[in-house]
Amino acid sequence: MDYQQPRPGCSHHQDTVTLTFPRRVMECVDICSTADRLGLSDNQVTALVSATLKAGGADLDKFVISTSTTRRNRMLTRYHISQEYMAAFSEDPPKYAALHWDGKMLRDVLGSDPGTTSETLAVLVSGPPAYPEGKLLGVPVIDSSTGTAQAEASMDLLEAWGLTGVITALVFDTTASNSGVHRGAAKLLEQQLDRKVFYLACRHSRSAGWCCMGESVWQGQEPRESLVQALQGRLDRSYHRQPYNPVHQTKMVE
Repeated sequence: MDYQQPRPGCSHHQDTVTLTFPRRVMECVDICSTADRLGLSDNQVTALVSATLKAGGADLDKFVISTSTTRRNRMLTRYHISQEYMAAFSEDPPKYAALHWDGKMLRDVLGSDPGTTSETLAVLVSGPPAYPEGKLLGVPVIDSSTGTAQAEASMDLLEAWGLTGVITALVFDTTASNSGVHRGAAKLLEQQLDRKVFYLACRHSRSAGWCCMGESVWQGQEPRESLVQALQGRLDRSYHRQPYNPVHQTKMVE
């Protein structure tokens, strides 16, 4: 009898696996959340799920699946997930928090016109004890990068998360739209909060500031531009100061 090489893998494994899918397959939270994580469009998700079902021998006419159905269920899934996060956050919110925001042009992968770029604003808060590194509140699309638009979007998120009463500091870069004395986002937010708050303005574009454990920590990188370094050297010699230290700590006022 001739020797026959065994097939790779265990002999008791079957070549097929039986799965059960719901008729409204696009209502599966795992499918919708994974599609968002991978940045897939509604058409791509619908095509991929349809091809998977068809490869398994399923009759697509028996499933409720279309691009519009996919979009509705993805929006509903995002809403439920956000509500769960907000409920968990409200159980242990920070006693004092710093508000951070920054705008950036991003490609729209979830909206009605995927592939286009829009002005977006990332808004987060940080504060002890549970969120020393920050909690993202949202990344809304704004009409423009003006201070008014950024302040309104930030305030809407603060109100939605119930955090208007705990903000004690504002962290922002020093662009005119943020630091303007009349229409800057920081000034407008302070007016809407109706109280004085700390201004933690980033000295450099790569700096990052946050509030934690009763201290205002300022951390960043020393600027590498030759003109800035030359100016710093002259100022250091003129005022007999120590060279620039990128980390400063300032105790918060009780």
